[in-house]
Amino acid sequence: MKSLLRRLVARSSSCSRPVTPPPIRAHLFSRRFPELFHQPTAAGRTEGTGMLSQLCRYGTLDSRPFRDWIARLHDTWDAHRKKWELAYICQALQERGLLAAGTRGLGFAVGAEKLPSGYRPVDMNHIPDDLRGYDFTWSTCSFEHCGSIDLGLRFLERQMECLRPGGVAVHTTEFNLSSNDDTLAEGPCVIFRLRDIEDVCRRLTAQGHHVEPLDLDPGSDELDRFVDPPPYYESAKEPYGRIKHLRLSLAGYASTSIGLIIRKAA
Repeated sequence: MKSLLRRLVARSSSCSRPVTPPPIRAHLFSRRFPELFHQPTAAGRTEGTGMLSQLCRYGTLDSRPFRDWIARLHDTWDAHRKKWELAYICQALQERGLLAAGTRGLGFAVGAEKLPSGYRPVDMNHIPDDLRGYDFTWSTCSFEHCGSIDLGLRFLERQMECLRPGGVAVHTTEFNLSSNDDTLAEGPCVIFRLRDIEDVCRRLTAQGHHVEPLDLDPGSDELDRFVDPPPYYESAKEPYGRIKHLRLSLAGYASTSIGLIIRKAA
């Protein structure tokens, strides 16, 4: 992992050292399939509840439910997208009644994550046939490391076979906030574009699965507009403290986390 981070930082340093940070343009991206997207209502939603397939944003991370999850994981709250990912997965599963006694979950690439770890080594590109019948699956920014955009999206479809009918998958991954065309498409880490997310959501729904609507609201806090440059954290100043890492400059693009929630066909 340290070697991977060094390579990504080196590439980011050579590709994305402009005077200004990579732009955030997600709100301008064309939405080819409007039916995949969340339609806001007049009543709105309370931050930190009613999890959809959504972008990381400060308001959700700063919400009481997310702060409570981070405390329950015996972690310290700070403005880091990894904390958002962990709380997002927990909140999404709890809202769907899947953190009850007797349920079975399967995590991919868990390593030493704050969520339960210690499963056997598994190649995410070749999931063993005996991993079946789980109530839920999850991963935190893992399937962008499968080797390419196509391999990552193929994993997302294949891991649905690990679920029982009606089971739920909750996965987070890298999302390109700068471009819906050019991106980092191959290598040790890729960055998924909106078009890639739309394509896989269409395929999943065509297979009878339910994908929670996409909420691409990037947030309006100062931290939602700050793109952390490599080597990361070092440009952080008050009032938010040292950690300001909801968006990062990666290979010349502004990247953040997106969470996807998929319920398997009954």
